Amino acid sequence: WNTSQARWSLQCQDGSSFTCNFLYGCTGYFEHDKPFEPEFPGADRFRANGGILVHPQKWPEDLDYTGKRVAVIGSGATAITLVPSMAGKAKHVTMVQRSPTWILPVPNYDITAGSALEDGVGLEEMHRRVRERRAEEMSNGDFAGPPLGKDISLEERSQTYLKWVRDLVPHLSDAEFQKHFVPKYK
Repeated sequence: WNTSQARWSLQCQDGSSFTCNFLYGCTGYFEHDKPFEPEFPGADRFRANGGILVHPQKWPEDLDYTGKRVAVIGSGATAITLVPSMAGKAKHVTMVQRSPTWILPVPNYDITAGSALEDGVGLEEMHRRVRERRAEEMSNGDFAGPPLGKDISLEERSQTYLKWVRDLVPHLSDAEFQKHFVPKYK
């Protein structure tokens, strides 16, 4: 960070360098070379009966799960992307999780990008506008649903999100809603 210029300066391993006003780390918390692989009681018996255990970070390119029954253990980003993409080919997909994950839908259409294209700006300028708006939304916490603003507490934000979801499934009992939609973590 360069305080006098109010910019990040980065020197990359390949020798390239660049500066920016806003920087996302996006490194995750995994050791990509050594992913966490928990012990599963009965895994040997499962494999002996033709079952296959696959870690997403070690996904074989030739894995064919067409017509098979698949269980995805976990509910993080990998499961969120795997389950919908596998559902079309697999006979059945089940996601096993300890606690529901907080995920909110985002629109499939970006208003800022659409407006920029309608204005006839180039792709680089459109991309800059979208990044700028997204950075502002992230700093305000307004990246899903109607804007809530900076002055709302995390607890109030959580309760607002839960109410949005609750309104989508009014047929569920409170106990069922709690079980399936309310994370155990805070």
